[in-house]
Order: sequence, then structure tokens, then C-alpha cells
Amino acid sequence: MIATHLHTDHTGLAGCTREWDCELWMSRSDFYMCKVMAADGPSDVPEDAIRFYRRAGFTEDRLDRYRQRFGIFGANIAPLPAGYRRINDGQYLEVGDREWRVLIGHGHAPEHVCLYCPALKLIIGGDQLLPKITPNVSVQPSEPHANPLKEWITSCARFRELLPPNLLVLPAHESLYEGVHERLTALIDWHEVALEKLYDLCGTPQRAVDVFPALFKSEINEGSFFPATGESLAHLHCALERRWLTVEEDDNGVAWWRQA
Repeated sequence: MIATHLHTDHTGLAGCTREWDCELWMSRSDFYMCKVMAADGPSDVPEDAIRFYRRAGFTEDRLDRYRQRFGIFGANIAPLPAGYRRINDGQYLEVGDREWRVLIGHGHAPEHVCLYCPALKLIIGGDQLLPKITPNVSVQPSEPHANPLKEWITSCARFRELLPPNLLVLPAHESLYEGVHERLTALIDWHEVALEKLYDLCGTPQRAVDVFPALFKSEINEGSFFPATGESLAHLHCALERRWLTVEEDDNGVAWWRQA
């Protein structure tokens, strides 16, 4: 069994390898990150995660909601096996009589596995190559100063260099499509435009929870508030590394972002 990455809609049944007497194949980072997240229970809320979301601008009410939802990751997946088979970038896998090249993407997940078959002219893209929506690229409390958006944009550019344009893409969600180069360019351009809108908005100081209008067309509801906050932080961190923005914390530990 091959899991493209750690998210529950992709690893939920990975524990069934025991029943089927087969190996689980994953990237190293995603396997161990999945194990760590699945081990968290409802009573294990870390205080540094509370500081992380308070810094982003969460109210005490939203912090309480975070406490209530903490630990649900493990409840949504079957327990992973103790061991696995590691998948590496550039590796070739033989499936039947076909050879598949592994391409690892970063940003949406630590090490997202895509499988490219030159003979069939297709790529299994997982969440790395979705046809319409842009996959969530988020900063998490476990790595509060990460810059996953930089990694995402770099991965999209690298895939565009490595892959031929005439591929059929099998995404994890939505429909099959062709035009992988155009789609990768569109994914890069979407985030670059979002960064420019973010810069303009930060002409006056903003918290992470204040910059949603620069990134999202639709209103952020309760169900999407947490991933939207993570994505806002990803864009803020990318702009910070580019020296577009600066950040200062107030006396309450809340971060305020403004143009550099």
C-alpha cells in the first residue's frame, strides 16, 4: 500500500496493511509525523500550541475550541503499523510491468509522494497537483517558524522543470486533467498574487487572523478557520523572509505584521 502523504483522508485505512498482510510505503517525514500526531490525546494540549494560536490572534473562545478539538487526528485513522518501507525522491518503483518515478513535493505535507510513469504518460498527483483548488499550505504549532509556502512554490517550479507537458494527471480530489505545466504555473501565480495583496493589506498592522481577505474569496467559517489561519501564517512567513514585512509582538503576545 502506498500513501501519498499523512493527512487523514489519505492514511485513514493505512493500518489495514495488517489485515492484508502487505507493507505500507510512505515518505519518512510523513510516516513519523503521522505517528506523532496520532499519538496525541484530548488531554495532551501543549501550552506552546496555545501560545502559537494566541500569537496569531485567537480569542479565548477560539482557544477553547482548539482545546476541544485537539487529539482528533488519531481517532480518524486506523493505527499505523510499527514499520514501513521508505519512499525516496527520485526512486523508481516497479508496479506490475510498469516503472514509476517518485517525485517528492513539499509545502502541503512534509514529503508528499507523487508517482510519474513515462510509459503511460501520466502522474498520480495526490494533493500536490489538484486541478482547481489550491491545496492548503499551512504553518503548524509543531514548527511555528516554518516557511512552507517557499517550499511549495519551489516544488511547483521543480515539477514544471522535470515533467513533460503532455501528461494525464490523476489528482486525489476532483477530475482527471491535462496541462500540468499550465496548472503548476497557475498554482505559483496564485500565491504570488496573494503575497502582493497581503503586502498591500499590511500597510496598517494586521494579525494573522486579519489577513484572510487577501488570501480567500469566500468568507471563512468555523470549519475552515484553523486551516485558514495556518495558510495566512504561511504567506506571512514567506513575505517576512522576502523582507516585505516585519513583525512585532504586543504585551499580550499577539503578533502584528506590517510592511517593512
